[in-house]
Amino acid sequence: KPTNVMATPPGPSCLTDSPLLLPGDAGCRDIFLIDFELAGPNYRGFDLCKLFRTASPGPGTARNRRAFMEAYHRRAAGREPTAADVELLLAEADLFLPLTWMEAGVFFLFASVSDGAQEGRWRGLAEDRLGNYRGAMEEFEANVERYKRAKAEVEAQRP
Repeated sequence: KPTNVMATPPGPSCLTDSPLLLPGDAGCRDIFLIDFELAGPNYRGFDLCKLFRTASPGPGTARNRRAFMEAYHRRAAGREPTAADVELLLAEADLFLPLTWMEAGVFFLFASVSDGAQEGRWRGLAEDRLGNYRGAMEEFEANVERYKRAKAEVEAQRP
């Protein structure tokens, strides 16, 4: 979803009063990830996870996800990322996978009681998302350990 990567217009601090958002190559290091369906004050890992979350990843998904994290870090930190920097972003995003599936499941459960005409459709989507939540929770502890290792490696590289 390349249109989800936006930046404010260039300026002394790249923060202006303008509501105008430009594509990420606007010459600014301030980055905003936008998914208009899910806009809100989320943690970075939650938004990064949602950009690539899918129950059926395609053959290029992992490669694209890594390339995105490299570009994201380059833009946000203003320097080339190390392998550890990229792994930390990937691990952080993966920590939020269960929460993103649960959020979607709860949304569809609410829709099923709010829209009686399509209750079956919404309930099926809720069951699917909550099943994905349960599957993601099976990997949660391993993802926590992966995140801890990645964070320690990044911290060890700091001067």
